[in-house]
Amino acid sequence: MLTLEALAELNEAIYQRYGLDLRHYEPQSLRRRVERIIRKKGLDSAYGLWQKMLYQPDFCQYYLNEITIGFTALFRNPGLWRFIGQQILPEMDRHVPFSVWHTGCSTGEEVYSMLITLYEHLWTGQHQIWATDVNSEALRQAQEGVYGQDLYRKYAQNYEAFSITDRDLQFYLRPHARGFAFASFLKQNLHFALHNLAQDQQSRVFDMIMCRNILIYFDEGLKIRILDKLAQQIRPGGFLVLGFYDTWPAQCLVDFELVEAGLKVFQKK
Repeated sequence: MLTLEALAELNEAIYQRYGLDLRHYEPQSLRRRVERIIRKKGLDSAYGLWQKMLYQPDFCQYYLNEITIGFTALFRNPGLWRFIGQQILPEMDRHVPFSVWHTGCSTGEEVYSMLITLYEHLWTGQHQIWATDVNSEALRQAQEGVYGQDLYRKYAQNYEAFSITDRDLQFYLRPHARGFAFASFLKQNLHFALHNLAQDQQSRVFDMIMCRNILIYFDEGLKIRILDKLAQQIRPGGFLVLGFYDTWPAQCLVDFELVEAGLKVFQKK
């Protein structure tokens, strides 16, 4: 079993060698993921993992991808998407592009949920959607927008629980050899980029930032730094959406009003 001391030493070594800072990730969750990598690669210790990382530079990105595997779904929590469509979009100025940043977008289902929400609520204004993640493989799938057929039934049920129209989810999909793909008409003004929320800067200011179930992986100090950074990147009157499992230190979000507690939707004062 990987000890927390060995994990801390590994995190420090990775930071010193590659500049990748995992020192403030929640240790119990990170330990489980690192232990899974050790088993998957047939290694016997954290030292063996570090040796592999030293002599195979590409392994560092693989390691990062493995420890940041996300859990997402199309229209996960349909009530949130109804709230965005019915309560938030009407507050937006249709003469100004509606800008959204999906932090930790994972494989992209949240992004396509937003794009369908805009379409179904007859958003006639312009929009700019930025989707970022630290996991290169997840980001590649998000950009491609292709998903396995085994996911269709679950996603169709979530969509049905959200939709205010009589459309079928198939309206937004196109057949693909590996399952189904989201139609190209949804992908206008959609931008993807590798981005490490814990370390990288973001220069834009947004109307909405989606940061759902990401804070659960960070310790309290990193949560404070991230939430302070996000607060600076939301315009007054804009919205921050956190995840169901996210918690945050009491001194955070003082410039925000909680407008929907059950959905963890905040509006900047």
